[in-house]
Formats: sequence, C-alpha cells, structure tokens
Amino acid sequence: MAKGVGVLSRIKYILPRNIMRMIYMSLVQPYLTYCPTVWSGAGKVDLQKLQVLQNRAIRSIAMADFRTSTSPIYAQLNILKVSDITSLSTSIFTYKCRNSLKPPKFNTFYRLNQSVHHHNTKHAEDIRICTINSSHYKKSLQYRSTQLWNNLPPDLKSCSTIYLFRKHITEYLNRLY
Repeated sequence: MAKGVGVLSRIKYILPRNIMRMIYMSLVQPYLTYCPTVWSGAGKVDLQKLQVLQNRAIRSIAMADFRTSTSPIYAQLNILKVSDITSLSTSIFTYKCRNSLKPPKFNTFYRLNQSVHHHNTKHAEDIRICTINSSHYKKSLQYRSTQLWNNLPPDLKSCSTIYLFRKHITEYLNRLY
C-alpha cells in the first residue's frame, strides 16, 4: 500500500485528478477492501496506520497540503475512509446473514430481540447484544456487527436487495463527512 501512495505522490503534478483517482482505486483501494470484515477487529493503532497512509494518498490526489483536513476531500472524491470501509463490509455481512444469503451455518449467528421477549417494542427487530463484557468479545465480528446494525436507520435495514443495500449504505456513509 505504501508503494501505491508513493507512486501517487510522485505523479500528482503530472496527471489530472480523475486519473489520479483511478490509480488510487487500482493501487491503494484493493489493500483496504481485501477482507476488511476480518481485520476490522484489529487494534486501533494498526487501523490508524492504514488511515494515515490513506490520508496521504487522498491529499496527493487533491494536491493538498499535509495539514489539510481530509474529510471534505473524501466527500469530494466519493471515497470511503478505512473505518467506513470496515463498516460497509460488516454491514453487508450482517445484511446477508439476516436475509439468509450466507451459508446455513450463519443463520443462527444473530438473535433478534423479539426472539428473547414477546413485547412489541421499537427495538424488537434489532439484533440482541450478548452481555459478555470482555474487551476480547468487543473486538469480535458478532459484537461489532450487532452494534453497527442496530445503529443503522430503519430504511437501510429494510432494503429489498443486496444491491440496493450496498448502494444506500455507501451513500449513508459518504454523507457522514
């Protein structure tokens, strides 16, 4: 990934922004989108290193100073930050589990609140969070995906297809910048 960032910084004065974005998507983005559901549970220090490299690449594309805030640049270029890439991947995984688009082994990965109690509450369709309070469990895919899913707006959770869900969640994450 660092090599791709280096290439971007060397060619930033030669190529236009749209070509730079295409080079970013081919040299840097694949490292960030390869299995982020798994490595998103890594420590904050490790994820911060990836974020710093990504910020450097984004500033090169925009020809911005190293002190420039990157959030507006991400919004302009329509690129997700490392944390949002992991959120997107985890949300898609949860959507597939909830809609039986994963192998049958994952059908019991989540339990809904309505399966625990039969009261008609506004959170009945949310996923039940286990009461294990260890820091190790809080880094697990099950805990992180449950937290993320329960905080999504209801209209996102009720998308009819995976294509629409992916599109709407990407737009939602981009609007957060």
